[in-house]
Amino acid sequence: MLTNDFIAWERSSRDVIDVKRCYIDIAGDIAAGVLLSQIVYYFLPDRTGNSKHDVERDGRLWIARFREQWQDECCMSPKQFDRCCAELEKRGLIITDVFKRDTNTVKHISLNWENLIARVEIANSLKGNSIGIPQRVIPTSYSKRENLSLGLTTKKREIPFSDEQVEGIYQAYPRKKARGTAHKAIRAALMGIYKGDFTEALPAQEAYEVLLAKTEEYAASPEVKQKLQAKEQHFIPHPATWFNAKSYMDEQD
Repeated sequence: MLTNDFIAWERSSRDVIDVKRCYIDIAGDIAAGVLLSQIVYYFLPDRTGNSKHDVERDGRLWIARFREQWQDECCMSPKQFDRCCAELEKRGLIITDVFKRDTNTVKHISLNWENLIARVEIANSLKGNSIGIPQRVIPTSYSKRENLSLGLTTKKREIPFSDEQVEGIYQAYPRKKARGTAHKAIRAALMGIYKGDFTEALPAQEAYEVLLAKTEEYAASPEVKQKLQAKEQHFIPHPATWFNAKSYMDEQD
C-alpha cells in the first residue's frame, strides 16, 4: 500500500470505536469508557425509534452479550471486560444481572440512564461545556413505551435479595424475636450496604455476604457467648434493634 493509498484508506475507513471523552472521565479510564460507549450505543434509539436491546425483564431493558462478543466489539479481553463492567456498576452507571439465554447463563446489562445523564452533565459542566439537562432528567411526558425504548425502568426494580437470604441472616443472629420486623430491618441493612454503607457500593451478592459475615461474627463474639452461657439472652438486642442501629458496622471485641 502506497502512502497516498494509506491516507485515502485512513480517511475513508469506518473501522473505528467511537467514544466521547466525557465517557472516559465518568467511567474512570479509557477501557471502561469504551465499554460504556458501546453499552450506550445499544440503548440509543435507532432510526425507527426503537432501541437495540435484547430482552425486557423486571421493568427494564437489557442487552445480553457473551464476554467473547464484547472482546470483538470493544477490543478488550474477557478479564478487562469483567473489571470494566464491575467498575461501571460500582459507579452506578449500569445494572447487571445474570439470566438464562437459550440454554446458557449470560450477563445482562441495563443502562442507568438517570445517573449516566447526571454524570455527563457534571463532567461537561466542569469543562464549561454544559449540555443543559434540566433537574428533572426524565420528562414526565415520556410514555411507558418511550421509557422502555431508552431502557428506563417503568416500575421499581426490586433489589435481588431473596427471602431465603434474609431468613439466612435472621437465623444467624443469636436471638430470634419478631421475625417480620427483623426481616424488614435486615432488608434495610442489605440495601444500605448495597448502596455504600461500607465506603463504596457493592454488588447485591457481596452485600449479602458482608452482612451475613458481620452477623455471624457478632453471634460468635465473647459478649454474646457469655450471655448465652449465662442464659441471659434477653440482654441481647432484638434483631430489628441491632440491624436498625447498624450495629453490624461496629468493631467486635
